[in-house]
Amino acid sequence: MTKEDASAFNKSLDKIKISSSDFDEAVLKFKELCDEYFAKYPRVIKAISEKAEFYLAHMKYPEELRKHIYTTNAALCVNSMIEKARSKFRWIL
Repeated sequence: MTKEDASAFNKSLDKIKISSSDFDEAVLKFKELCDEYFAKYPRVIKAISEKAEFYLAHMKYPEELRKHIYTTNAALCVNSMIEKARSKFRWIL
């Protein structure tokens, strides 16, 4: 997959994660996204499609909890929360 297509695919995947209300809706949208790229990248999309449940596993949780578990990397998660708090309270600093 070219760098440009990979970037566009990832942006679309992020939109799916944000806009979907539940796991089933996210899986449906994810399959539609994969179908768009399948003709151009069949091997890559086949591998990605087989792991759809892993990419969207956080969608099984309530929305309030989802925003805190987008990453399994603890350092990234903590840094993300720090940045959000820092930007929210920038006027205090």
